[in-house]
Amino acid sequence: MFLRWATAAGLAAAILIVLAIPLSLVRVTLDYRDRGNVFLGFVADGSAGVRFWLQSAQQDELEAPNFDIAVGSRCSLRNGLPAWHWWRPEYPQSKMRPATVHGAVPLIYLLVLALLPAALVRFRNWRLNCRRERLGLCQKCGYDLRGSADRCPECGTARDSMKAVVLPAAIRTHGTQVLVGLIGWLLLAVAGVCSLSYYEQTTRRTNEFRVLDHSWYVFRTAPRFDSVVVASQPGTQPVGSVPKPGALVVLGEGEFDFGRIPGSLEDVALVGRGVARTRLKIRLAATQRVRIENVTLDCENEPLIQEPGRHGRLHLVGCKIVGYNSGAGGSSALRGDDAIFLVENCEFDGQGGRAETSGHRGVAFDVRGNGALFVRSTTFVENNEIARIGRGVFDNCRSLGRRPGEVSAGEWVYERGCSAGFFRGSVRPFFVSSDDSAYVRAARDATRTGDPRADGMLRLLDSHDDPRYWLTLLRNENPEIRDIAKRMLEERGYGRAFAEPLDVPGALAHIAEGSPDAGKLRLRILAAGDSALPALAAAARALSGEAGAEGARLRDLLAAHPALSRDAVFSIFVREVDGEAPR
Repeated sequence: MFLRWATAAGLAAAILIVLAIPLSLVRVTLDYRDRGNVFLGFVADGSAGVRFWLQSAQQDELEAPNFDIAVGSRCSLRNGLPAWHWWRPEYPQSKMRPATVHGAVPLIYLLVLALLPAALVRFRNWRLNCRRERLGLCQKCGYDLRGSADRCPECGTARDSMKAVVLPAAIRTHGTQVLVGLIGWLLLAVAGVCSLSYYEQTTRRTNEFRVLDHSWYVFRTAPRFDSVVVASQPGTQPVGSVPKPGALVVLGEGEFDFGRIPGSLEDVALVGRGVARTRLKIRLAATQRVRIENVTLDCENEPLIQEPGRHGRLHLVGCKIVGYNSGAGGSSALRGDDAIFLVENCEFDGQGGRAETSGHRGVAFDVRGNGALFVRSTTFVENNEIARIGRGVFDNCRSLGRRPGEVSAGEWVYERGCSAGFFRGSVRPFFVSSDDSAYVRAARDATRTGDPRADGMLRLLDSHDDPRYWLTLLRNENPEIRDIAKRMLEERGYGRAFAEPLDVPGALAHIAEGSPDAGKLRLRILAAGDSALPALAAAARALSGEAGAEGARLRDLLAAHPALSRDAVFSIFVREVDGEAPR
């Protein structure tokens, strides 16, 4: 009797699940609340599955309705494979803490579970019919038919109407072995589904750690130089003076106006003398590995990047960003779809701009899609909002002013040491960054840091054996970390350009002669850093003509911008890692 009821309930549930599959774009939300406390939530998500959670956090600002139907599924099959999905409930205008129990079950699992009782009944009847046929019994009631030729004397069923169970002899003889084989195949299928689920979870964790990995941002935003060094003069730059790929543009004191640059700016660095001494006006259509450093960046009432749909890659260091408070929908300093922004030691002033006197304030970041943002040691002053972001990291940031903005945090947003009230919504704390000394030493020695999240990054990202990780540390401000990274790369066969001793006068002579290796020689001299300054000074005095002038120019650049040596070392190594020699 129990199996009959279970079979009927399972078939009814299976019909409902099949009918729900076409509704994969409709989300139905139902939750129970009592004075702001959400105790139970339920979401049916079409072909994606059923999501559920238990919640007991106070919901004073919860404004979602008790029953909601929305277009767009938040939980779907990934890569066409069934997989488990873990999820945090989110409500508009809510400061709800993460759910204590949350998850999702794809409909394919529910369908299999619903059909299981019917399959068990079917299998039991099949076994029973096999046995009755073998013993010559009635297939309906089980009465012995060996003395009856036409019909069953017990139930009256005609023998001709009984369907014979036609089975191979091997199955009829070895039914137990067949059952064991079926169970084995079932276990194998369950193991395969579990393996797919584990793979999906591992991939998800790896992608999550990528968001937290500082070296991931550095590698994707750092320009690849070919040592073309351009010293620009203040004022409006000539039309057509767009820096070429591989150019390191050194800006002196004064105001520089590059205007609107069409197309994509790639592998370029604009380096100033400081926010109080260099002011830059530039409007970019798109960026690919561009760094702007030590300047006051005037947005002139427009976002810095004009075509946000082109997947920008931008690194801002030591800049002050002003003039983006236009009062319109584009009152944001940085905007991008699927963009990657790395911002370090900057200040975003949201007050200045066309709408300064109206009381309106600007928005620092507008990052949409699958974009990612890493912000470190940055101050936000008078911003309506700092960012709306689903993936990002905020490390030691603060918001100031009478109207301090907030970060509307999505699922993968991490913070460390930020000021109080910096976030709206739940964020994930982290304690060890991938460029911290403890993490670097653990990656070098293939040990652990003691922090669970950092140790997970070490394992899943394989930092010890990843040359790109060590490559990004060549630009670290800590000399000890740079030395560790250089040794790790040399142990892996990189850095062949540093194997030969540097002959500064000979290199300057080859550069003056227009040697095809001039770019490589300039990078090699700049990579020597402070140790090359005495040789450059002596060469500037001893050599005449273009060779002496080149020595004086490189000496002045290294003296004014010591960090250029780190850029040169990075460029030499990165072209080896990427399989390309410097031009």
